[in-house]
Amino acid sequence: MGLRTIDLKKDITVTVTDGTSLGFVEDGLSIPNGIHMACSSDVDFLTRKSLTAKVRQPTVNTGTGAFGKDKKSIVIAEPVNVGGGKIVFNTLRIEREIHPVAPEGAAVLNQIGVQVLSSEAMADFWNMGGLN
Repeated sequence: MGLRTIDLKKDITVTVTDGTSLGFVEDGLSIPNGIHMACSSDVDFLTRKSLTAKVRQPTVNTGTGAFGKDKKSIVIAEPVNVGGGKIVFNTLRIEREIHPVAPEGAAVLNQIGVQVLSSEAMADFWNMGGLN
């Protein structure tokens, strides 16, 4: 099964097993409406992973009286030394927007998102950009 025939599910249970723990701690970098954290397991500052989480709460549009959506985003960055004194940042961005009248959709979107990131059916897409 590949991307064109992927079967995503809702009402799933996600469990993380095995692996190596990566601790993230606040590092003092000021982020408006958010937090910036560094991976305490990475001893080398030049290649230390970071995680930035931000939130925008829903607000009322004074012109229309309608609520807007909330927005939550997480960015994970991993600096990579590519040689010659150059550092590039491998980056994963996760973002979700939910309208306050439909909060029940949030959990389903999270469940679909975790499958899109980790499903074997998505491996060719993530590895090579394969669309089949």
